[in-house]
Amino acid sequence: MNFEQFNVQINDLWTQTKAGKLPRADRFTAIERLTDEYITATGRRPDPTQLDRLATLCLYEEVSDRTPYRIQNTEYPIMGDRLFNERSAKNVPLKSTDHEQERKLTGSRRKRHKSENAYIDRTVKAKNKERRKQYNDFIRGKTEGMLRVVIKETE
Repeated sequence: MNFEQFNVQINDLWTQTKAGKLPRADRFTAIERLTDEYITATGRRPDPTQLDRLATLCLYEEVSDRTPYRIQNTEYPIMGDRLFNERSAKNVPLKSTDHEQERKLTGSRRKRHKSENAYIDRTVKAKNKERRKQYNDFIRGKTEGMLRVVIKETE
């Protein structure tokens, strides 16, 4: 058995697996038998690319799973290059989290912008105006209100 014949047999295993004709246990035995035959025929190990294809064939179910939650649903997830790049693009850099953690620990706040201060002043003044009017109406007796005093006796 030479290099080309070995590749052809690996391709046959792949087509059988994709067609669903080769269950996992049978696939493992076929891969082991194939590598043993190659080693006895040539006297050396298969090429690393061929071994990589065979290893991927062993993990076909994990690699071919296209559900979006496979990382969360499996105990030991296997990420391909595409998934690894997608997940690493979503990660937050450590510098930003360190800065946020440092800010929380020191208790320092960010400075408000002038427009934020102006907005707060406008809303507070409006609320104060309403509260002042409501209080003055209550004091002058224009609105009904009740003053409730609870006195607790201590023994």
